[in-house]
Amino acid sequence: MMSDLYIVSSGMCCGVGYSTKAATAAIRAGLDHFRETDFIDDYSEPLIGSQLYQSEMWGEARLQSMMTQVIRECLSDCAEAVMSRICLLLLLPEQERQEKKDEWFTPFLQAFHPSSQQYYLDEMDIGGLLQYARALLTEHTVQYVLLVGVDSHFSPSRINHYLNINRLLSSNNSDGFIPGEGAGAILFTGDDGHEGVYISGIGVAHEPANILQDDKPCRGDGLAFAINQAVNNKGSLLSQTDFHMSNVNGESWYFRESSLAIARCLDRKKESYPHYQISKNVGAVGAASGPLMLAYLQSVMPHPYGPGFNGLIHLSTDSGLRSALWIEYRTGQKGEI
Repeated sequence: MMSDLYIVSSGMCCGVGYSTKAATAAIRAGLDHFRETDFIDDYSEPLIGSQLYQSEMWGEARLQSMMTQVIRECLSDCAEAVMSRICLLLLLPEQERQEKKDEWFTPFLQAFHPSSQQYYLDEMDIGGLLQYARALLTEHTVQYVLLVGVDSHFSPSRINHYLNINRLLSSNNSDGFIPGEGAGAILFTGDDGHEGVYISGIGVAHEPANILQDDKPCRGDGLAFAINQAVNNKGSLLSQTDFHMSNVNGESWYFRESSLAIARCLDRKKESYPHYQISKNVGAVGAASGPLMLAYLQSVMPHPYGPGFNGLIHLSTDSGLRSALWIEYRTGQKGEI
């Protein structure tokens, strides 16, 4: 039987904070760090973004710096974790796929268990990685799994790509997203009865009617399948969750998909079912979205001001990958909420 995933510790680095405590406090307060950037749109107006404004590095060095920050924070709270017994699963942005002999992330992978591997957002998303993590921990291949996601939209090629396909919020496009950057790290182990936050349901699917095509209408079929799979994996009903949180980024297409999928999956009408979006505070952060959401919820769910003890996380990628996670806070032994 597959074990639930217990979140041991986390790390956050994004536009509103360079640590979990700082970023969590800012997100709880509804703050953002949206400013005019040095990038301009087709009408020579500056694009709004959420950057790490204190960083002077760019390109791969910027990604490496954010990744180092969150790994260091995450592992500092778990002194007993031995690097050789930790599998690092690294989630990278789609456009970072480059055939090089010396990849910038190779030293990170070599420092951990041999099963450590990098993945790209167009071939794997957080749901698939967590299923793999659960299998590794169930089989006792490793003691811990460290999931890290890092991403940045702030390169000329990437900004130009999204401008060319009219995806960015700009002076001539109100139905676009605000680019962001960040990194998140989550350290998992198997269900051991500790009080804390757990992933107890995982669903994955592929949506052929994704935002990159025009032939098929948005119906939310793939996302609904992933949500139902996560709910069945948990063995509960979606109406038993108190909230849902997503990587919906400001584009109406993703809002429509989310609304359709949730409406189809809810087994009964709920008077209140809050929808939290990480992009409202940090912008669209791509591969970092899932880890940042998990890190944030691990910090706030145990507290009275948290969104609730049971929640749904759902994520959609441009390439059609869909993931859903049942996240819960337990006060004691398994099943005791």
